[in-house]
Amino acid sequence: MDIVMFVLGMIFFIIGVISFVYMPIGSLCLICMSFFFCAACCRACYTITKIQLTECKKAIIVAVLSLVYISNLTLFMYKEVNKNSNIVSSEIVPSPVVKELTPKEIFIRDKEIIISEIKALIESKQYLTAVKLGEKYSEFDDEDIKLWIIRAKSAGVKALGDRQKVVDPSNFAERLEIVSGLSELIPESETFKETIIILTKKIESQKVSNTVSSRSSLYNPDGSHKGLVQYVKDHMNDPNSFEHVETKSYNTSNGLLVRITWRGKNKFGGVVTNSILRRISSTGKVLE
Repeated sequence: MDIVMFVLGMIFFIIGVISFVYMPIGSLCLICMSFFFCAACCRACYTITKIQLTECKKAIIVAVLSLVYISNLTLFMYKEVNKNSNIVSSEIVPSPVVKELTPKEIFIRDKEIIISEIKALIESKQYLTAVKLGEKYSEFDDEDIKLWIIRAKSAGVKALGDRQKVVDPSNFAERLEIVSGLSELIPESETFKETIIILTKKIESQKVSNTVSSRSSLYNPDGSHKGLVQYVKDHMNDPNSFEHVETKSYNTSNGLLVRITWRGKNKFGGVVTNSILRRISSTGKVLE
């Protein structure tokens, strides 16, 4: 019997030591209980303290220690179960779903910002950009946005109209720029589209006229180049004997080349025909 009690006491002692980290009070109870199961320990205790414990007292002490141990063990297990359930719950609970806003909801949320941007564009005289920004949200049929689009168009038309009043009528390029701006602000206007076509034709006609005018200022009626004729005469023995035969012009990537052929007297008084090719600047000056 003593051997059985000793083994049981050693089991309690070992369990108490191992579990001391997790529940110190319960472990101390087990270690104390292990001494009461060992006869040698009881005799040693009596030798030191001279206190004799009856079997009844031993049973009461062991019962109290057992109750303390059981209560500590129950509390420890309860904490562990709650801890594990919290971990499982945190793993199972899904993350909150963020609702994606519709274009209409985004517009309602940002409406005041959009209107402030349109106002800023009007103040900086970027009327067409303001109109396009407003029309970007026309699908939502918002009355405030419609009002600001009308304001942007009105301000743009007024600004271009004031500019049109002072522009030179012969300045077709600037007039075309103004009318094009008006047409963009009011695309449904057929009048502006027709005016654009008319002004475009006038600009093309003006370019042709300027080209002819520029050529007439550089060439003589007989087709000779004025600057090149003067260049030849400056290098002749008898400039008065100059007689133009032919002039040919060549437009190249390096500029205008002109070849002139003429007749004139040499230093012996004989009439000879000569030809030279020279590069000409845009102002008519002979470069080489």
